[in-house]
Amino acid sequence: NIPATKGRWQQAAAHFVTQGMPFDLLPETLYWQYKPESETDVLVQIGNDPLVMVRDESGMGRTVLLSYINAYSAQINAGLIPYFKAAPETTLPYWEYYYSLLARCIAWAAKSEPAVDFAGMSATGSVVEVALDNKADEFKGTLDVEVIDRFGRGVLQFQEDLPVGAGTSAATLDMLKEGHLAAGLHVANIVLRRDGKAVNWGAVQFDVKQPAWIKRIDIPDKIYQKCDTIEASVAIEGQTSGLRVHADLIDSHDRVVDSLTVTAGQE
Repeated sequence: NIPATKGRWQQAAAHFVTQGMPFDLLPETLYWQYKPESETDVLVQIGNDPLVMVRDESGMGRTVLLSYINAYSAQINAGLIPYFKAAPETTLPYWEYYYSLLARCIAWAAKSEPAVDFAGMSATGSVVEVALDNKADEFKGTLDVEVIDRFGRGVLQFQEDLPVGAGTSAATLDMLKEGHLAAGLHVANIVLRRDGKAVNWGAVQFDVKQPAWIKRIDIPDKIYQKCDTIEASVAIEGQTSGLRVHADLIDSHDRVVDSLTVTAGQE
């Protein structure tokens, strides 16, 4: 039987496995309650229960233990990412970060973690900072950045040259200087490369502030028949004076079948 225990991910310790993981964006996860041995390091937990654990024993190798419920535990298609009884209520591609976590677990267990750590990833407004700790020689690197919005759509992509010196350093990226972004939640997926090959990677969320933003869109029905009239209301917050709202009606074949532009406050 699948246990009913579930909750949200919380980082418990800094480690290569947890670097660049946007834990706040991950949905609630079902898990087994597990009591680790004293030599085990707890990296991620739900409440006081461990979720991701590692153990590094001299001469015995490395072990990673994941206590979340996966598809194999649910006796359906085998898999190593968390299993859900129903699809989570999120529009972000959360599963991509599960795969990222698994890749880190495998690299660490195989003693193949890179020489450059993502020692920290943070955001102040639309400015993202990546702290690096290079345990090897300096090199000329690049940062590949993809920004997605709260619906998981790619809205910005760019590359920046980055000389990576030995020891600690930091890279600062102002997302709004690279292109226009709508207001609201965004996620920057960042890959550090050397000679085109990935060295390390991570993701960080940030919020974009604009003078006005769409708070909510309400449409009375989900299905419309031929010749039906489609009505929608758009709730806008911020500075709405003189603001114009444009809407495209798109069918299931991605064809724009109608368009409308109105001034905010009009019907």
